[in-house]
Amino acid sequence: MLSSIDENKSHEWKIVQSWFLTLRSMGKTVILVHHSGKDTTGYRGTSRMLDCVDTAISLQAIDEDGLEDENINIKKIKVSYRKARGFGGKDALAFEINLSNGFWSHRSSEQSDLERVVDLLKEGLTQQVIAQEIGCKQSKISKLKKKAIKHGLFVAN
Repeated sequence: MLSSIDENKSHEWKIVQSWFLTLRSMGKTVILVHHSGKDTTGYRGTSRMLDCVDTAISLQAIDEDGLEDENINIKKIKVSYRKARGFGGKDALAFEINLSNGFWSHRSSEQSDLERVVDLLKEGLTQQVIAQEIGCKQSKISKLKKKAIKHGLFVAN
């Protein structure tokens, strides 16, 4: 634990923020590791916590059916940038990392989503159900479906 301040009170966070800014002015790199709250896509505590950081990275476990099998040793994590100061565009896109039998690999989240959408479309699920399953807007599913058809990954009825 860094301190005994209440992470939910922005006026208490100013003490730590001031220290971080002092370290940065000295040319030091500051890395803050923090956990999410009940909403796993966000962070816990005051929004002031991210005011002085250049980059905020969110790591989210990807749970897929079938991976609970004890014979399969795979862990998938989605890496997304919640704040990206100094870089953007393709460099700031989310991606997926996989640890499978001791080997790391990665791929873009779009590619991962595209493959998942194709699989679900082939199972006969509607775009609305797929959007709920993946946790995104239906318009994204529509775009991915069009991309899958264009590249011959899925044949529409």
